[in-house]
Amino acid sequence: MAYHKIDWELISYRFKRVKDCAEEWGISKRRVQIYCEEDRIEGAFKCGQYWLIPKDAKKPPEKERKR
Repeated sequence: MAYHKIDWELISYRFKRVKDCAEEWGISKRRVQIYCEEDRIEGAFKCGQYWLIPKDAKKPPEKERKR
């Protein structure tokens, strides 16, 4: 079975990467990954080892911390 890399040129017009969202929203890449894992970013899905996030996705609101 052949390994196929994601052809970013073909999908970049509809999706952003974790890195792009982190820079845009001013948070860490890990925090964006956690949002994706918790299904808090609508339309985000995992393709292999990469999270693909729709271009129009908004930063989810912060959860209130319990003290």
